[in-house]
Amino acid sequence: MQIFPNQLARLVNGAGLVVKPWVQYFQQFTQAPPNATQQNVGTFIAVEPGFLYVKGASSVTLIRGTLKLDCSGAIFIPVSINDSVIVAGVKPYFFPIYGANTLT
Repeated sequence: MQIFPNQLARLVNGAGLVVKPWVQYFQQFTQAPPNATQQNVGTFIAVEPGFLYVKGASSVTLIRGTLKLDCSGAIFIPVSINDSVIVAGVKPYFFPIYGANTLT
């Protein structure tokens, strides 16, 4: 996701055109959301914010820092950068958050 421009930065230039940092910020809301991608069985480590959908796994554990949570069942798991999710038995799907794709 593009960071919010400095609030003291001008929105438009002398010609009345929106300046670059604001253009980049606003463009992220007009782009199509990124596609969901199927992940491998095992440990998924998020590289961007999003949701992991898991259904039918024998066990699902979300790890954030030192906290470990049992998340077994058919669910969407919100993940942040560097969160790990251990999925046993099925391939989960990762859905990046709309407008938050930090990889492109």
